[in-house]
Amino acid sequence: MTTSPSNSTAQPRMSFPKFTIRDMVESQYRLLKEKFAIDHVVAVVGPSMGGMQVLQWGVSHPEMMDSLIAMVPLAKTPAWTVAVLETTRKAIMLDPAWNGGNYAAIPEKGVRLWRDILNLLAARTPDMYQAQFKNGTDVLPWMVQQEDAVMKAFDANDWIYQTWAYERHDVGTTPGFNGDTEKALGSIKAKTLILTGTKDLLNPEFEPQSAAHAIKGARIITISPGTITGHASAGGGFPADVEFLNREAGTFLDSVTDHRNKPQ
Repeated sequence: MTTSPSNSTAQPRMSFPKFTIRDMVESQYRLLKEKFAIDHVVAVVGPSMGGMQVLQWGVSHPEMMDSLIAMVPLAKTPAWTVAVLETTRKAIMLDPAWNGGNYAAIPEKGVRLWRDILNLLAARTPDMYQAQFKNGTDVLPWMVQQEDAVMKAFDANDWIYQTWAYERHDVGTTPGFNGDTEKALGSIKAKTLILTGTKDLLNPEFEPQSAAHAIKGARIITISPGTITGHASAGGGFPADVEFLNREAGTFLDSVTDHRNKPQ
């Protein structure tokens, strides 16, 4: 378990220091090196914010891995995504129960609206709803079910801090690159596979597509071409997408390990 606003005793709740995606990567790097004495890995893999960490790994520690697999990632968070994140923050922070972060119980109204904005709108697509619900109003009880499901597994302050890291992400701010995102991406040495989701309304396709052009030899693939599951395409919820990801990632990793002894 990582240290977060919800579980820190020394710096609880809104007294917790702000952190970045790069800070997350550095904590992972130190865990591997200092705790487990691991100096090299075959691949760094992740979706969404995890995909953002994957690209940061490649920039921060280019010799650490043979390959990168970034699913629906961002190398630099665009204004659209910042707007989505700000809206989710407002949903929570404008709930009186949030109480400046010092809530006695979960700020339920704000969290329900957060769930609607992020998971039920930005992480899905209109096409998905069209396929799932024959009658438009059938979506309403389903939305309530989705809101109910997240109540016990969510901390409002943790999300707020994650959004601050998410929106400030730019691999170009890594020391040595002076804010030059393309230069930072160009420094990646690992073989790179980037997978995007059609009509991704959280991490728009244009950003990872642009990032791929700056990474030498990077391969970019649309997840399950012909289907439109957006950001959710990397979320593990759709068997066809999961099968596609497993197949493409497996093929890619086979090509990566062909030039070296395959891991036992």
